[in-house]
Amino acid sequence: MIFLLFLNLVFSDSDQAIQKEAYSTTSKQISNPKSRAEMLRQNPKAQAMDKDLKDLVLTDENQKLIYELAAEVLMNLQDQTPEQALENLQKAQRDPSSFGANWTPEQKKKLKHLVEQIQNARKQKP
Repeated sequence: MIFLLFLNLVFSDSDQAIQKEAYSTTSKQISNPKSRAEMLRQNPKAQAMDKDLKDLVLTDENQKLIYELAAEVLMNLQDQTPEQALENLQKAQRDPSSFGANWTPEQKKKLKHLVEQIQNARKQKP
């Protein structure tokens, strides 16, 4: 869901060098709170998605970690054509484990930690 939103920003040009730069720039914007806030401010759909994300993960810290992980994982897609990346993200919505199969061990570790953080937050929620 988050990845599809940011892919629209990345795939405005099909030139590979420009595309790689777009991935890098978008990744930095996602992980930087001020840049992310500006991106969200300009896009009502992104604002709604951000609110849904916050409701799902419960804390600002978990939300921050999600965006940081999303920025990293976005870079995993940089060598794919826009069509391949979009196809893989759509497949991930149907089969999430297929998407995670290409993550680095560190990214998988971060995701596991994040899941634990969210579970702990849910246990503490009244």
